[in-house]
Amino acid sequence: YLGAIVDLPRSQVELREDNNVRADFLMGVGLKPDLIITSLTAPTHVAPGQAFTATARVCNVGTEPSPNVPVELYLSTEPTLAVVQGAPPPGRAPVGMFQAPGLAPGECALRSVSAWAVVPPQAPMPNPTLYVGALVDPQASFPELREDNNASPVSRIGVAVGPDLVVRSVLNTPSARPGTSFQTSVQVCNEGTASATYTTLGLFLSTEPDFTVTQGVPPPTLVRVGSVNVMPLGQGQCSTVPATAQAQVPPESVPGRPLYLGAVADVSLGLTELREDNNVRSAPMSVGNGPDLAVREVTGPRSVMPGAPLTLVVTVCNMGMDMAPPTPVMAVLTSDATLSVSAPNPGTSTDSMVGTANTPSLGSGQCSAVNVAGYANPPPGLDPEAPRFLGARVDFPQQLTELREDNNTLVGPRVGVGSGPDLVVRALTAPASIPSGASFTAQVKVCNEGTAALNSTVPVDLIISSEPVAYVPGQGSAPYTQLQLPVGNQPVSSLGVNQCTTLSIPAYASRPSSPASAFYLGAIVDAPGSRWELREDNNSFMLPTPTVMP
Repeated sequence: YLGAIVDLPRSQVELREDNNVRADFLMGVGLKPDLIITSLTAPTHVAPGQAFTATARVCNVGTEPSPNVPVELYLSTEPTLAVVQGAPPPGRAPVGMFQAPGLAPGECALRSVSAWAVVPPQAPMPNPTLYVGALVDPQASFPELREDNNASPVSRIGVAVGPDLVVRSVLNTPSARPGTSFQTSVQVCNEGTASATYTTLGLFLSTEPDFTVTQGVPPPTLVRVGSVNVMPLGQGQCSTVPATAQAQVPPESVPGRPLYLGAVADVSLGLTELREDNNVRSAPMSVGNGPDLAVREVTGPRSVMPGAPLTLVVTVCNMGMDMAPPTPVMAVLTSDATLSVSAPNPGTSTDSMVGTANTPSLGSGQCSAVNVAGYANPPPGLDPEAPRFLGARVDFPQQLTELREDNNTLVGPRVGVGSGPDLVVRALTAPASIPSGASFTAQVKVCNEGTAALNSTVPVDLIISSEPVAYVPGQGSAPYTQLQLPVGNQPVSSLGVNQCTTLSIPAYASRPSSPASAFYLGAIVDAPGSRWELREDNNSFMLPTPTVMP
């Protein structure tokens, strides 16, 4: 475990000395691979005995390459999976398997597996509660840095015949005055294995984004505001249903906090479904009289020198019902994914102020792009290698009474802060379809989006891969693996700040050793990581659709 101790010599007298240690991050240390499954997608429902397809993403997060290993798909009565020796337990049924290719450290492979909907022997019938999951190296047949992380995330799957109504989306107006009507539309889908008859969709305003509806009087956190009939839906069919609702406030609503417009499929419970726990979806909404300012977008340069002048463009919209007066906006540099509404305390925060400006007066539904000028002073005490992002908060003094206070901040794009180049592949042009073994030429546009010129030479590699995402090895290594093959190369050098160049790279359409039905074409600038850059996460570009045919 990786841990930390504060006040190790105990030089500070504290109220408690037993809470100075934290060590809960498990990490592998050594020279071995470590395979994990980062994602698994599968159908929501299948009929018993029916064939279906699942997709798993397998990654090697270890320090050495991994061999080809099996990945096994299961249907289970338990919401978690773990590697077991010997036969699987009676609550788990193996339903499909594929071989994960050998992976370099940090490399991932996305693979599909054909499976059959087999119910485990111990599953209660009918309509059992089942989960779908996968294990990589299910028999623990080769050594890894860790053996406790070989299971995928699991998700519910229904194996039975019947309908299952799900609310996919709720579209509503951001705010409404109490007692007035407003329009919304709801997309309802039948994800089950049989048709659904006529049903009723209920509309509610809730103080919580997740809620359940029972028969009888709703709780004080909930109020019913409308309903609409839904036509019969066949298996896999969706319908977008328009509806009119009445803006009412639940008894326990709190001013300044958001409400949620929730749609409940089959609110009268007149339809027997495969699942009844997935009928609700909600979207934020405000009910009241007043303004509601929200930061909708933050833009700025892709890189900046520390302490240099910096201007951000912050788009602020009034999502409320009444006029908002001129209100202060603060632009920041931050390392956090979210911002607090109030201004940070100097010297103690992971975000630092760039500058402030005022919005103009904004009527209901109006927006304004506000230029906020200042200086790029990195947050105090932040690791120089930590990523930084552009962000903004409106009404940071919290002087304006709004319908909602939780939407006043936004973290925008990443920005490089420092002195150095930042090489990016901005475009790749090639024939739409390239036969395997054919010669071709591709045009690669490389730009320097950093704060200093590139005065050395770095390679630009054309690659053909079985994966839609490029693997960038770094550490002096070539971008060559079982899944990815360099097929052309040209150097680039002497790129000034904000300068671009387009290279014409001749190539030969060779295929990687890993089998695939089609292959992707991409480009990587400085794949070995030979030149330090402000950012190293933006050096690759892949065409979105397969280009090289087998």
